[in-house]
Amino acid sequence: MRTYIICVLLSINSITKAQSFMLTGKLEQWRCPITVSVQLQWQGQDGETKVETSKIQNGTFAFAGTVNGPVKAFLSLINTLDPLLKKDYWQAPITVYLEPDTLSFLSKDSLMAHLECVSNSETNRNYAVLSRSLAGANFAEQCIWDEWRAADKAGKINESFKANHYKRLYENKILRKELVSTFIKTHPNSIVSLDALVDCYAGSTPAYTKIAPLFFSLDEKVRKTERGKEFAHRLELLAKTDIGSIAPNFALPDTAGNIQRLQGFRGRYVLIDFWASWCGGCRAETPYMRKALEKYGDCGFTIVGVSLDKDRDGGADAEKKVFRGRDAWIKAMKEDQTSWLQLSDLKGNDSPVAKAYAVKFIPANFLIDPNGKIIAKDLRGPYLEEKLYELIK
Repeated sequence: MRTYIICVLLSINSITKAQSFMLTGKLEQWRCPITVSVQLQWQGQDGETKVETSKIQNGTFAFAGTVNGPVKAFLSLINTLDPLLKKDYWQAPITVYLEPDTLSFLSKDSLMAHLECVSNSETNRNYAVLSRSLAGANFAEQCIWDEWRAADKAGKINESFKANHYKRLYENKILRKELVSTFIKTHPNSIVSLDALVDCYAGSTPAYTKIAPLFFSLDEKVRKTERGKEFAHRLELLAKTDIGSIAPNFALPDTAGNIQRLQGFRGRYVLIDFWASWCGGCRAETPYMRKALEKYGDCGFTIVGVSLDKDRDGGADAEKKVFRGRDAWIKAMKEDQTSWLQLSDLKGNDSPVAKAYAVKFIPANFLIDPNGKIIAKDLRGPYLEEKLYELIK
């Protein structure tokens, strides 16, 4: 891969709330013979994702827009399907923070870990510190998944391999959370800390008692940003579904249209599993849940699936193999051979039940004890059966 330098110069003029920015960049040693564009992506003031592109001309590009305070943005090359570009010029997206300052970034190769802010930008310096601290954990996760793909291709994935895979992923996730926690404690005044907290717990329903102290350790000005307010609202919901809390009751229709209520399962251990037909990660958990139910189903354990599929116009088209909403939900259950109760109001993420449990990402699950109390969250892979073994002996 050819070595090249990226120098990004950013100047921002402040206005009342929005802040105008002009971002220009120069790619030294850029010799690509085809037309290539750079894409800049960031979240606008209205919460919508903004995407702009700029053609590289004589190694330079430029962007203009507005941001409301320091905002994480992503710079990436497009046209990467071209064989020539993919071979000699492809690079992973570069993360920068747009803020009122003149910024220069230097990257001698395409690796994110080597991106260096060479101007006086505290926010980007903080992000560089975070990136370096997480580099080892990121590489470890990549290796774990590379080994999975290689084993899958060779047909060598068995129960022992799966158990070890989940164990390593879990341990690496714990390490990542510890690293993020350390960064937050040493950088409480940085918006990077808030973003790191949000990103670290994005794909789960974490325990309130674990993340609330980290959030409230942040400086007040960070907590009062729009992103801070959004996370504070999520914390309020998480507090209601934290371990030790009584699980919010709900009533949802089953596949036959009959209304089923959570309180009707008192006296048993219940796993509430949030999933959807389009969620590959959710459906990959089915064999583990089936095994747990087969082993402990006669010992007071059951599963209640809550689908976040959403009714869409058009219905199913069996000839074109297109299934939507209820049809996709039913089809997935048949394919996965789920024998437990399945419920859904087919409102997707707008389901009041998903909101009551602060579920923003799936897969997500909650283990409820016979008294209706939440005793565990996000038990994936073999960890569900391990937890049940502790409870039901």
